[in-house]
Order: sequence, then C-alpha cells, then structure tokens
Amino acid sequence: MSYPSNSRRTHVAAEISAGAAGYACGRIASLHAGIISIVDESGSAQLKLECPPAGAAPGDIVEVAFSAGAVQRLHVLARAIADPRNNPDLRRFNSELRATLRHRAALIAEIRSFFSGLNFLEVETPALAPSPGLEPHLRGFTTRYEPENASPAIPLFLPSSPEYHMKRMLASGFEKIFQLCRSFRNGESFHLHNPEFTMLEWYRAYAGCDAIMCDLEALGARLAEIVNIQQLGSGQCCERGPQTVIRGDRAIDFSPPWERLTVREAFKRFAGIELPPVDAAAEFRSAAAGAGVAGICNTDAWDDVFYRVFLAKVEPKLGWQRPTFLTEYPASMAALAKVNESDPTLAERFELYIGGVEIANGFTELNDPVEQRQRFEDEIEIRRRIGAPEHPIDDRLLSALAAGMPPAGGVAVGVDRLIMILLGKQRIEDVIAFPFSHDFPQTNSE
Repeated sequence: MSYPSNSRRTHVAAEISAGAAGYACGRIASLHAGIISIVDESGSAQLKLECPPAGAAPGDIVEVAFSAGAVQRLHVLARAIADPRNNPDLRRFNSELRATLRHRAALIAEIRSFFSGLNFLEVETPALAPSPGLEPHLRGFTTRYEPENASPAIPLFLPSSPEYHMKRMLASGFEKIFQLCRSFRNGESFHLHNPEFTMLEWYRAYAGCDAIMCDLEALGARLAEIVNIQQLGSGQCCERGPQTVIRGDRAIDFSPPWERLTVREAFKRFAGIELPPVDAAAEFRSAAAGAGVAGICNTDAWDDVFYRVFLAKVEPKLGWQRPTFLTEYPASMAALAKVNESDPTLAERFELYIGGVEIANGFTELNDPVEQRQRFEDEIEIRRRIGAPEHPIDDRLLSALAAGMPPAGGVAVGVDRLIMILLGKQRIEDVIAFPFSHDFPQTNSE
C-alpha cells in the first residue's frame, strides 16, 4: 500500500467557512448522508460531499478540495486499517489533554523566560551518571556502558536529579545556573509520582535558602498569572485574583509573600505534638500514638516516627491558603544542606508545599567535602541496614567540593506536580503526554 508523501493543505478545519475555498486535511470523524466531518488539531468541520468518497471510511486521514462548504475532490492520505477508537493513544489524547499539553508548553516556556530575565544560564548535564544519589529510600535505574574494544563494562545510572553535576559546575565558576531535565526514580508510579519526571533545578552562588525562596515566590506568582490569562483566553471562568489557583474547591493565593512555617510549628499546629529531641525516640513514639497516628512500632527510630506523623497529620494540611515553605528541618534530615551555624540542631533546608503536595526541596548547599563524604558513608550504611541496593559515591562531586565550591543556595522543583497544581488537576498523569501508567497500566499502584 502506497501513501502520498505530501499534501496541498491551505486551511485547517477551524478556518473553513461557508465562503472559503482551498484544501484541508484531517481524519474523517463521520461520513453519512452526503455529509463528511473531518477533524484536525484545530477542531472539526462539516462539509457536503459532492464527489465519490473514493473508498474512504471513518478513521481515514484525507485531503479534501473544498469550496463554498462542499467537497469537490477527496484524496486518501492514510487509511485506518484498524479502528482508531480502539487505539489507546487516540483515546488518551482527547481535546482536554491536548489543551492541557498546550498550557504545559506555555508554562515551561515561561519558566525559561523567567530565568533568562534573571541572567541565569540554562545548562545541560548527563542522563548517564556514576551515581543516582544515595538517599536511603531512593531506588535508581541501572544500566551500563559497554565499550566496543571489549574493555570491562562501566556501571551507570539514570540520575534522580542533576544536582551533582550542577554543583560541579558551581565549583568550576558558574554562579547562576538552571536546568529543566528528565530525572528518574525507580519503583515510583502513582498519582503523584512517575518513574520518569521533569525536574527544574537552579543554583545561586553566594546566596542561601532565603534567596531561593524569593525566587520561588516570584516564579510561582508569574506562572499563576499565566494560567489565569490562558483560561480567560480559552473562555473559562476566571472569577478570582490574578495570582489565585483553584485546587479542588479551594482557592490558593500565589501572590507573595508565601507562608513560612517551621517544622516544629507545623507539628504543633497540625498534629498537636511538641517535637521532642532526636534522642527521645520513645517519647516521640508515645506522643505519635497518643495523637492517633497508625502503625507506630516500638522499634521505630526517631526519623521513622517523624515521617509517619508528617505524612498522616502534617503534609495534607500544608499550603491550602497560600503556598507554604516548611523550614528548620532537624539536622538529621539535612541531606545535602548545611547545618545552621547558630543552631546546629537545625538544617538550612526547606520544602515547598501547595495544596498538601510537596513541590520543591531546597538547601543552603553543603560545600564541605569532608562532611559530605561522611554523610554519603552514613547513607550507604543506612541503605545496607534496610536492605536497599548499594549505590556508589560520586567521587567527582567530592573532588569538586575539595577544589572549593562557593556558598550557594539551590532547589529542585517537581515540574509535573507544579503544573498539575497550577492547572487544577488531581493526578500527575493528567499533565504528562505518556505517563508510565499509560503504557504499563498494571504497574500503577493507586
């Protein structure tokens, strides 16, 4: 079967009017009683069919020569051998999702414009890395490079974040950098997770958490404005403030300043628990059980109890009036952040929550190579203890820190989640063209 290589298209379906003449292309949506309906990305058009249908059938992609609302000639460009209604991709890409993906593209373009306006350099880092990250509960995707010269294969990982490479760039003299990239986390696939996701990450040399939080406020307010402009342009009702986003039946005001709440304040307000010292695990277990948190075990460590209480009582309540920065994490949860100089029990780390969903994780970045190596080794030991796969330490990052990395603030933002919130969607798959659950539906755990 031979299909034409080109067409003579002069009009899209939405441009066809009663007095227009030219060529249009699209899929036949219906064909009966001398009326043909064709559909393309712009919409649909109904035309009288004043010529033989040339064997065309609903589902075929055709070119029509039309004039004054009627088709004079019809040419099949591609036949639908299988019923398009049975194709999962054609079912998925309905008009709502197509509109969402156009909004998504506009928001990502606005993110790039925002950072360009602040004189940030957009960078690209590898999608093959020597380590995916060492966080204890992180599972990386593994692969390997196999040289053609029969040298030993090199184990590699798909990165969970571009952080390590971007910090190497900071140490090399770049001061304001950002990146939009694909990141990967194994075993994560449900309504707020996709194993392959879009990350926005940026770093400011000679700055800290406060500067990054200000960046986030300005970026979020600008994106909320763009969403409202898009919805007004599409005819949707937008009777709210220019920087207000609707999630469910709640209005969230993105205009700065956003709420800043310490971890201690959040536990007291939402769980009714005074956060005990990190060496008081038994006290913490008792307080959590008394607050009605399920699943508390006598063997739970302090951090285990923290996350059980946080996920059950605290996280769902955060960021419903305004986005909320959760600050002053315990030093034991510093990850790659510095410990607070004036209070070493606290980390210079924040997380951003909007509508009960974690959106971003930011640090005043640790730049001490000795302390960083020790933290990596501690995380490896935890991974061994809990039976997680062992991931190697990225020695190139430690080498960069040893050469001197300036003080810096940085943040990682889950772009898919942020767009989900901005567009009023409930599931991350509603803003991704090909979520993992679409091609592998049996893997969706929720």
